[in-house]
Amino acid sequence: MPVVMPDRLHRLIVALYERAGVKPEDAIVIADHQVASHLAGHDSHGVHLLPTYLERIKKGHIVPNASMEILDETPTTARVDGHWGFGQVISTRATELCIAKARQNRVGVVSVFRQSHVGRLGDYPLMAARVGLVGMMRGG
Repeated sequence: MPVVMPDRLHRLIVALYERAGVKPEDAIVIADHQVASHLAGHDSHGVHLLPTYLERIKKGHIVPNASMEILDETPTTARVDGHWGFGQVISTRATELCIAKARQNRVGVVSVFRQSHVGRLGDYPLMAARVGLVGMMRGG
């Protein structure tokens, strides 16, 4: 089995997503999640999904540059429509929103619907932990 260093693999993944029409900043987020999944030992949610995701773009099941839309919001909650964008991108943005709410109000709850596969669920609570918060995520 070939061995590819993480930084080289990351660049390759980004290039392939960009070639499929994904904007660079979103391609980086997706690649971050896929490479991190492998590095965490969770290969099932890593790079091997790249061909599946590219096929889903072609079929219209993933909208590459979809924007996250906040439909309802309170100081501590939000309901978000992902418009079938990449789950890694939408969930990262939703988690950032949740973290901001928790920092301001001591709690934050954000629900997301209509997004594609989010990758490894463990990535998102770790975002909260890195800033001293407790995070939870549930897949649907």
